[in-house]
Amino acid sequence: SALYGAYSRGEADPLPALSLQYADYAAWQRRWVSGEVLQAQGSYWKEALAGAPGLLEVPSDRPRPAQQDYAGGFVRCELDAELTR
Repeated sequence: SALYGAYSRGEADPLPALSLQYADYAAWQRRWVSGEVLQAQGSYWKEALAGAPGLLEVPSDRPRPAQQDYAGGFVRCELDAELTR
């Protein structure tokens, strides 16, 4: 809320600098998830997901295409000032 308040008033970021950045966390995570931990995690998920279907068939409004193309779309929606107020 402090950051939003400052932004809405046109002020600078009031938060103190972080002592750790995401890159620090990512480096720690990469070191942690290696060797035995990686093997244990991989083994767990292989066992947990053994026998799971490769494709989850759920009812839909359209049939699934034979070849997935990742084509997406968007719907434009404009809300008037009274509604957004």
